[in-house]
Amino acid sequence: MIRKAWLKLYDRRPQPMAGGTREIGKKCGQMKPVRWPDWHEVDIESGNEDERGGSLIEVLVSMLILLFVLVGVLQLFVMSVAVERLTEAQSELMGKARSVIEIVRLVNATGAAGNSGVLPLTVGRRTLPLTSGDTGFDFWGPAGFDIVDQKSRFQVEYEITDAGPEWLVTVFAIPKTAASSQVYLSSAGKKGVRYAARISK
Repeated sequence: MIRKAWLKLYDRRPQPMAGGTREIGKKCGQMKPVRWPDWHEVDIESGNEDERGGSLIEVLVSMLILLFVLVGVLQLFVMSVAVERLTEAQSELMGKARSVIEIVRLVNATGAAGNSGVLPLTVGRRTLPLTSGDTGFDFWGPAGFDIVDQKSRFQVEYEITDAGPEWLVTVFAIPKTAASSQVYLSSAGKKGVRYAARISK
C-alpha cells in the first residue's frame, strides 16, 4: 500500500525568495541569509500486517489454482491411457475375428478341415477351444493357425446361418471377465467385436 506523507525538507541550495531574506546576527563579519523552508510532497511505502496477510492469501489462491490445473491434466492422462487400451483391444479382437472368417472360408473351399470342427458347415454356434485338452486346440492354437492360446484374454465363437445360396458366418470375439483369467483393463474388457461375412455353399 502506498501512502502519501508530508515531509518538511530544507533545501540548502541558494534560491531567490519572493519575500526577500532576513538577516540575523553576525559571525566572522558575514551575514547569513535565512530562507523560508520549502515543502515537498513525497510518497513513502509502508508495509503493515494487512499487506503481509494479503500476500499469504495470494499465495494460497495461486496454489489452489495450480492444484485444479494439475487435476485436470491428470484426468486427461488417465482418459488417454484408457482410450489407448480400448483401441488396442478392439484391434486385436477384430483381427482375430477376421482371421476366423478366412479360415472357415479356406476350410470350406479345400475340405482340409482336420480336427477343426468346421466341417461340415451346418447351422449352429461353435466355440473355439480354450485349453490344450479341448478338441481342435492343435488346429486353432499356437501349433496351428494361432487364433487362441491358453493365455488369451478373449473367447472366440462363430455362428453359421443359412442364407439361401450362401452361408452367413458371424464371429464373436468376447473379452474374458473371469477373475482367474487374464483380462483387458479398463473399459476394454466390456466391449466385444462381431464380424460377419458370406461364404458360398
